[in-house]
Order: sequence, then C-alpha cells, then structure tokens
Amino acid sequence: ADKHEIWGKLTTPEHREINDHMQKHLIEITEYCKKRREVLEFDEIYEPVKFAQNILRNLGCFDLCVKLMNLLNTIDLNDPLSECHINTRSLVLLTNNLIYWF
Repeated sequence: ADKHEIWGKLTTPEHREINDHMQKHLIEITEYCKKRREVLEFDEIYEPVKFAQNILRNLGCFDLCVKLMNLLNTIDLNDPLSECHINTRSLVLLTNNLIYWF
C-alpha cells in the first residue's frame, strides 16, 4: 500500500503482476474472515470467523486497510476513468469488503 504510487500506475508488466497479487490476497483474506452459516439466519449466508479476525487484528491488518482506503484520495477527479484510477477504486472496494468482515 505504501508503494502504490509506484506500481499503481500499471506502467509495466511487473506492476500489473503486483496489482493482481494484491487484489488476489485481499480476496483470500476476506474469505478467511467469513464462513458459510451452519444455523439458518434469513438474509445472512455467511458469519464471521472470530479466530481469523483476531489473528489479522494482531498482525495489523486494520492499519493496512486504512492505508488502502486512503488511496481513494489519490484519484484525480479530472480523469476518474483512467485505468489507474479504475484499478485504485477496485482495490478500495476489495478493502471495503474486507473491513466489512473484519
């Protein structure tokens, strides 16, 4: 997240690979924070996994999520549809989903 200004522009294949890994890891971490419910609850398919949430909290995941959410401020309002900014919004959306389950 600290080096997003370098690889977030997606100018090289290496930057795109870093971005793909970042998005993949955010999805994986989110999946670890939730599990399918065993007891029926209407309108709720998943429930939180508190053990995974506590481990991630102790590892500083919340601080990283805040840094990723602050990337929203780097989007240029004059060019919001550039590939770089669409990618940044995607990262922020994945982070928002992680925070929901965190």
